[in-house]
Amino acid sequence: MELANAIVSHIPTWVWAILGYIVFMGLKQTRENRMGRTRLLALPAFWLCFGAWGVIGRYGVVALPTVLWIAGLGLGLTLMLRANWAERLGARYDAESSSYVVPGSWVPLALMLSIFVAKFAQGVLLALHPEWSSMVAVQLGTGLAFGTISGAMLGRSVSVLRTAAPSTRPAFA
Repeated sequence: MELANAIVSHIPTWVWAILGYIVFMGLKQTRENRMGRTRLLALPAFWLCFGAWGVIGRYGVVALPTVLWIAGLGLGLTLMLRANWAERLGARYDAESSSYVVPGSWVPLALMLSIFVAKFAQGVLLALHPEWSSMVAVQLGTGLAFGTISGAMLGRSVSVLRTAAPSTRPAFA
């Protein structure tokens, strides 16, 4: 119990603010939303940066964690695209309003909380045991976890972008 109190007492206030914002934004995603391309890509862009920060910010551009982050990114993206996430939930492009109609889902909240918890756990564990940062298992876990979650966030958005008619799709979707 002392360790938990020590950990909680050393968490900066801004971390709780970020957690609150994540929950707020995630709960908004549980309802149907209309989004343009920019808004649809803003969330995964943020989480790509957050995931990269979790790896590169901790290890630098060291080969193993960075390669695993990139591999995880590809894995998460592929999993979401192969699952036809947007089509299964009924996402669609509304040509009249030039926006994407995205049904509510708990998946974005789960993904955002997952990467937050992973980054939080990484920070706490490596603060308690700084020597673990050189362990291959820790580098493997954090690189793959941050990459996979970030890739899943990106895959969700790309799968929604794919619902547009071919003439209105962005080149990469």
